[in-house]
Amino acid sequence: MSERPTSRRSLGSSAALGLLTALGLFAARPALADAAFSDEKEFLAAVGRVSFESFEELTADDTVGRNRVRAAAFTVGSGRRRELGIFQSAISGLHATHGSTFLVWDAAPSAITFVFESPITAFGLTLNDALDQGEDSRLSVSTNGGADFPDLLVGPLGDAEERFIGIVADAPFDRLTLAHTSRDSVGLDGVHYSPTAGAQPEAPASPPSPEAEEAPPAAGAGAGGPAGSGAEGEAGADRAPEPQRVATQN
Repeated sequence: MSERPTSRRSLGSSAALGLLTALGLFAARPALADAAFSDEKEFLAAVGRVSFESFEELTADDTVGRNRVRAAAFTVGSGRRRELGIFQSAISGLHATHGSTFLVWDAAPSAITFVFESPITAFGLTLNDALDQGEDSRLSVSTNGGADFPDLLVGPLGDAEERFIGIVADAPFDRLTLAHTSRDSVGLDGVHYSPTAGAQPEAPASPPSPEAEEAPPAAGAGAGGPAGSGAEGEAGADRAPEPQRVATQN
């Protein structure tokens, strides 16, 4: 009597059907749209787990004269303009909002860019004493992942007023730019960032073929964890920056 050749085909068909169903469910999941937040609590609730930076580990000298500031997981740069400084002393409405140390950006108008060591999908921070120099004051946010939020914050705002801005992007990014349209000194503090917010789940693995034989695990297999990094502040140029006081017009 010959063997019936239906059993293997039935198993193969079931496996293929299961794979197509799983892939169909994954493909049907809608992409998350870019979103902006003005409330810190709502942002954190939407994002979930985040990393946090408040510049407490950086050395403050209460002067503006740097074009780059390096934190634990990102660098803030202002190009050739020396518009950045690390402060602990409140001055002309500028102050810390998380801890005692904060970043000052003396916009001319100009832009600064946050460069992250690895891609993220969510970013938020608290601004203070921003956009208080007139009705033409506007702040825009964009990323190298394609997210764009023109005029995310529009002035005039009050002297020393605190405002939170946050974004969640559909596409990961490792560069985020803040652009200011007028001359203004701005305090920045309490940076939240996350690599997982809005990320799509991985596609389910293909089910094993019933014809494949189980292979023994490879000997010595293991995984390594990411290396840690410390926080530091730096002038961001080959020569030491020339200190200068913040120019504010409040």
